[in-house]
Amino acid sequence: MDGTPSRWDRYFSWVMISLVSFFFAEIISGSSMLRSLEPGAVAASVIWSLIVTIPLYGLHTIVLAWVVYRYSQPRLYTLFFAGVIFGLYEAYITKVLWVGWGPDTVWFFGGVAVVETAVLLLFWHPFMAFIIPLFVSESMLTRSREVLAGLPRPLLWLFSGRKRGFAMLLAFMLYCGVNLGGQSPSPLNAIVSALLAFVVFTPLLYLYRRRGLHQYTMRQLMPTKRELAVLLVPLALIYLVMGLGFRAEVLFNLWPQAVVWLMYAAAIALLSLSMRKSKRLAIAPAGFPVRLSKELYVGLFCVLILTSAVVSMVPFRLLIVLAFLFIGTIAGAGIFVLSLIDIVKRAGLIDTATKHFIN
Repeated sequence: MDGTPSRWDRYFSWVMISLVSFFFAEIISGSSMLRSLEPGAVAASVIWSLIVTIPLYGLHTIVLAWVVYRYSQPRLYTLFFAGVIFGLYEAYITKVLWVGWGPDTVWFFGGVAVVETAVLLLFWHPFMAFIIPLFVSESMLTRSREVLAGLPRPLLWLFSGRKRGFAMLLAFMLYCGVNLGGQSPSPLNAIVSALLAFVVFTPLLYLYRRRGLHQYTMRQLMPTKRELAVLLVPLALIYLVMGLGFRAEVLFNLWPQAVVWLMYAAAIALLSLSMRKSKRLAIAPAGFPVRLSKELYVGLFCVLILTSAVVSMVPFRLLIVLAFLFIGTIAGAGIFVLSLIDIVKRAGLIDTATKHFIN
């Protein structure tokens, strides 16, 4: 679409991006699924999501995406480091990096929970909260495909044909269904959680596309500098309120905080170096081979709902979820290593096979 989107069009796009990030990071993870179907519990869950969780994910996604799109290009390796910064909110807001997921957490290093930190910073937040939501948002809400074009060639090949692209979509929705169902107390809870997301998001998506907003690029929908400054205010407020109002006693342990500060410093430095590298590269345009249609959209949601319902009845479902988290974390560690290589690589210093993968 020619021209510039109005500020209200941009605001609408930010709401949609926020919902996409919230869906993949919180509902699929089981953190914000409906564990009780009592009306009061459902209402409380919805209110908490509207006031805290959706703004939390949306603001992080939009602010970090703004940094990458404004000063660089959204290559996988650059987005990965931004996603690590995203995940570090699990220190000051939820305190999970310091206290773990529960009383059974036993592996700590420097006052930081080892397993939780690895899963959240190498896999869940970089991919499920940030990169994948940006990929989906670009594909559904814009005409640009920069996240797709920024994939390394072997990963880009997976989306280079209609059959492969469809297979990737199907495989990913199957995974989402397994993860949602694996943490659901019953098939009904999984079904209602997914259906509620569908019922809320679908009319908004219809209105969004009917207004033609999907003809803009992601860069056109990013905030202005002044708007970004405004968005930073509620984000800082969330950190302040949750930081001091939830498990505040953890904040008085200096050494664990110092470890998190070092992780912040390292992630910011690596993001800066990666953005500098990505900005200099000429990236060929790419197009997603599968056209978004009503039938495909509804069909993928049906796959999610059916898979989650079936998996929720499997006795060892939690082991399946843990296995996928382990695989995802190992894969994330691999991407982390490749992201480091991408920053420091020089001609002749790495072998041909590695250069082929990281480009």
